[in-house]
Amino acid sequence: MKTKHAYAVTSAIVVLVIFSSTTLFARSKEKQKINEKTVELKITDMTCAGCSSQLGKVLTETTGVIDNSVQYPGDIAEIKYDADKVSLKQLVETIHDKTSYTAEVVEKNKKKS
Repeated sequence: MKTKHAYAVTSAIVVLVIFSSTTLFARSKEKQKINEKTVELKITDMTCAGCSSQLGKVLTETTGVIDNSVQYPGDIAEIKYDADKVSLKQLVETIHDKTSYTAEVVEKNKKKS
């Protein structure tokens, strides 16, 4: 009888610990708000699809970058990033420092009234 009781108590403790850990993890995820921004950059000096692939890799490895898409031809990089971890200026500098490409923000066309 003692073994069944000890097993039941141990099982209840394991379930409680797992439930508590899951709840704490979910709560901590809720508190982690991301200051998400998206920018389109015109990239100059890329000459092939390999260039766009390399730039995508550099961006993926950059702290604060959430997602990116680099188009060649077209020479546009769309970058989703956490503005609390990396600034737009830092993104442009990282692109230049690690690839030697230049990047400029693509201005969205404003509707004329």
